[in-house]
Amino acid sequence: MYRKRMLGIVLGLMLLMTLVSTAAAQPFTLHSSVAATGDDLSRTDVELAREFARLPIGKGSELVFYAMLGAPEREEDSNDDAIKRIGSDATLGGRIHGVSVGMYIPAGGMDPATVRELEGANPHEIFHAFTERGTEIPALLREQQKNRFKRHNQGWALDVVKPNLYNIAGCKVSEESVVNAVNATGLPHSYNALSDGPHNSPFWYPEDPNSLFPTYYQNNGLATVGDAYFQVMLCDEDPMFDQTSVAVRLTYEESDDDVVLSAGELHWQLHNPGDQMSFLSWPFDSDLLRRQHLRFWMLTVSDVHHHDTLHIGTAWSWSWRD
Repeated sequence: MYRKRMLGIVLGLMLLMTLVSTAAAQPFTLHSSVAATGDDLSRTDVELAREFARLPIGKGSELVFYAMLGAPEREEDSNDDAIKRIGSDATLGGRIHGVSVGMYIPAGGMDPATVRELEGANPHEIFHAFTERGTEIPALLREQQKNRFKRHNQGWALDVVKPNLYNIAGCKVSEESVVNAVNATGLPHSYNALSDGPHNSPFWYPEDPNSLFPTYYQNNGLATVGDAYFQVMLCDEDPMFDQTSVAVRLTYEESDDDVVLSAGELHWQLHNPGDQMSFLSWPFDSDLLRRQHLRFWMLTVSDVHHHDTLHIGTAWSWSWRD
């Protein structure tokens, strides 16, 4: 996956000795988020999500909207039929359990977190804010979620959104971008692991300790009955490698009294310092009130080199909305 820079034999041996000794002392962890295409979805017994809208917002950034799918209550029901309707009737059978939004923001790309008015915005409000006037709002959003910004012209945020903050001179300088993104969710609980990487964190683990240039991985789990948010930015890149690509996998399982209702996973990659991705799940209140489903999320970041650095943010809510 990586293209190694030209290294001298002596330099390679010195690096090997350093990495082997470090790997023996340090485990490691990884995190990440953002949006995948339909081809990236890993199918299990029940699909995790089905993409129903993709919005470019400038300079390579895009938002992807998903319907969170669950097991049909009747054998003759299908998620395909539910997605075709994307309306209120599609939720009555318990097949669509919520909506989620994935964001991919390359270095220098437009960042929705720079629009402070959208703090705590739901997918309906985000869709209205970042679509051109006249774009049809999917019924799934209109009928399930309010829009605090309905008096604003559709697409109003496209005029005020700005590029994300990233200073290639230092990882610490870009912390604000991740903190702003986590705060913008409006969720009551949050966790940030800033400047986190195999070289400075005790929770990363080598994928192949015997490799000349080993990569590392880390897992972060979260269980909640409410919203869940994951954010990750590739900050510094290992100077010994060129074109590092950090792999991100987000797995999901929804259960009710130990009965699995839906499961699946999404995949993304971060290629350059300053690239970031995020994922926000938004379960429907009616679904929570009816069953109090427990959702278990596992974020895994892998293919991380020793000196790669990631900013990681997580936010969640344990309770449903009023």
